[in-house]
Amino acid sequence: MVMIIFQHMIEKNLWIQLVNIVCALHRNNIVHRDLKPANLVFFGSTLKLVDFGIAQDASAQYNPHQRGGSHPYSAPECFVYYMPITSKADIWSIGAILYYLTYGTSPVYESAQPPSGYSPTQSNLVQDILYHSLQRDPNRRVEHRWLVEHPLTKSNAIF
Repeated sequence: MVMIIFQHMIEKNLWIQLVNIVCALHRNNIVHRDLKPANLVFFGSTLKLVDFGIAQDASAQYNPHQRGGSHPYSAPECFVYYMPITSKADIWSIGAILYYLTYGTSPVYESAQPPSGYSPTQSNLVQDILYHSLQRDPNRRVEHRWLVEHPLTKSNAIF
């Protein structure tokens, strides 16, 4: 039981740091576009984001030829030529990372539902974030400010 609580505290710490990283990116008009577990590195207990190879200026003009990312962590619009990529792409990505932390597997694009054979997480807070961040339509995705104010991020609640 103690080990489970400890694991949840680590996940909560990672989540808070991830939300703070995305807020810093967006405050500086940067869309990373390739947030995924492999691009997150711990230095001691501090989470760092690496690989800005396809990052873009959020205020840049729409470029239909600048596509790419890592399925399924990059947002759907990162692979569709007629959709602009905005900071909402990074919201998808951290939702996908939370999904991975929750279920131990990457998400299915069509749904924030648990993988086949898994029960939904017991945490309504995690379910809420997954639902609001893993929306295929970027206009339906939440803003990073919503994540900052979300009870999972702000409270002592654990996963």
